[in-house]
Amino acid sequence: MGRQVRFRATDADLRMLEEHLRDIGAVFVPWMASSPEVVTQPTMDPPRGWATDPWIVRREDLPCLTRYLVEAQGYWLIDDEACPVIDWDRDRSHPEPGRIHFSTQLRVDGEWVPAPKEFMKWADGILQWVRRRWVYDPEAMAYYGPQAAKAAGLRSTAKTSQPRS
Repeated sequence: MGRQVRFRATDADLRMLEEHLRDIGAVFVPWMASSPEVVTQPTMDPPRGWATDPWIVRREDLPCLTRYLVEAQGYWLIDDEACPVIDWDRDRSHPEPGRIHFSTQLRVDGEWVPAPKEFMKWADGILQWVRRRWVYDPEAMAYYGPQAAKAAGLRSTAKTSQPRS
């Protein structure tokens, strides 16, 4: 199970989101790596030469992140079924469509258990931030960042009753 918001955003909208994420203690962790070490990166942009966006992680959750080796490919991935991470991805068209998603359950010793309450509260806060500040378009079933909404000709005031996705 998981929770998500779909979005459309310009680069300026994504920088605004990134600034908010930094303000609430988020760090960005590359999706894959050449070693098992968990390192952070400075921005939400994919590492040079990679097409995958990084994970969004609470700074205090960094010690519990683990990687596993994909031997056939020679790279290491974050075990997103066992780690409290927020997945976000986007298309490279403009304005960029994408989604922010997190799992409400984690796999621990082969069993599915609820994700930590602190993580859930933090991750829900990120989705709520988007819902409150960005413009929902029911036709696209997505939230538009301020600049993307302006470019699409959407009203810049958020609706009071927005669906949960």
